[in-house]
Amino acid sequence: MVRPGDSEGSRESEGDVMDRKQGIVPPAFFDEIRNSWSKDTAYPKCADQWDKCNPSLGQCAVTALIVQDRLGGIIKFNRPNNHFFNEIRGKVVDLTIDQFLRQGVEIDFSDATEVTRDWILHGEGSARSRTWERYICLTISVKMLKEKK
Repeated sequence: MVRPGDSEGSRESEGDVMDRKQGIVPPAFFDEIRNSWSKDTAYPKCADQWDKCNPSLGQCAVTALIVQDRLGGIIKFNRPNNHFFNEIRGKVVDLTIDQFLRQGVEIDFSDATEVTRDWILHGEGSARSRTWERYICLTISVKMLKEKK
């Protein structure tokens, strides 16, 4: 997993994304998502702790859906950490990893299973998590930021 503008395996402070040279996650798209995260798009149990200092907190499910909408690939779920991320062309794409790194928690990406959009949006717990509402909110916000450019 690499980050924007870095060589393979290096680290940067804001969200793990694929190297720009690989063209998997355009930096402008990452910025649109990051700038669209809010308390309204955060997982309800995290919403009260969400702030601009930790913008990726509680954003993994809805962000993974948006990344898949734009870039394809699959969505994976790491049950031990209750964490969603993408895999595109065999590479991990995790735009919300910072929420764990800030707490010193490492995610074992190999301990994850592929999940469907339907499971995320309509499966057990999705109504309680307001996943559909949060996904629509984030989708609209990202679209509005893109149109402003």
